Amino acid sequence: AETPLRIGLVVSSLTSLETDARVYDSDSGRAEHAPDLIAALADLAETVRLFVGQYPRAREIVANQVALGLSETAGAVDAAEAASANIAQAAAAHPALVETDVPDALREPAAAIAASRTLGERAKQVGLRLLTSLNFATDAANTRRAAVVVGGAGLTAWSGYEGYALIDSVGSNIEHIGVGVGAAAGGVGLALGKLRKLLAELRKWKSAPEEKAKTEKRPSPKAPPEGETGEANSPPKQRKATAPRTKSAPKKKSK
Repeated sequence: AETPLRIGLVVSSLTSLETDARVYDSDSGRAEHAPDLIAALADLAETVRLFVGQYPRAREIVANQVALGLSETAGAVDAAEAASANIAQAAAAHPALVETDVPDALREPAAAIAASRTLGERAKQVGLRLLTSLNFATDAANTRRAAVVVGGAGLTAWSGYEGYALIDSVGSNIEHIGVGVGAAAGGVGLALGKLRKLLAELRKWKSAPEEKAKTEKRPSPKAPPEGETGEANSPPKQRKATAPRTKSAPKKKSK
């Protein structure tokens, strides 16, 4: 017989893993460990978090962790609620990039948030919405990066200015969450920190791939010697990604 997955144990292990990743990614940690090892540890923590996020019970446990931090930090609940609502609004403003049912999913659980009678209950519901917002922002960031760096017919809309506009809006609100929530993010603090850095990088890429190529062709006094590509200074390549979605629904054609 198959052994059932003990999701609570996995979440506990994830918490320890993220704690180690934060400790290693410090001045003292970077002095003792190779950068590749620290990056691999952070990537592993992110992979495990994405895995446990598929289980409702795990989401509830993580939401409780986030809620504890939010409720103990003045203004954190309001900051997370307002910024996550803005992310849903940004998604709704770009139907050519995002599935039609995603904005509604990003607003959930709106009714439960409005009906909350205590700060603790409201913090938990906002925590659940915060997790959804972070997942959407991560998918959007990876898709935009793949569109600009790798390209592909299915990512044309994401590589242009509309893709940049969505990332700029999402990135701005994730930054507000990071500033307003900070350490109160608790269990998602590591993921939030990595996402803020990725979005900050992507918000600098305003041009479509063809414009980016023109810029790269301009002569530079520090151009690499013949035979070298200079790829060390280029953004790392990512596998192709699909537009973020939370439910199965037909894509809405852009007008």
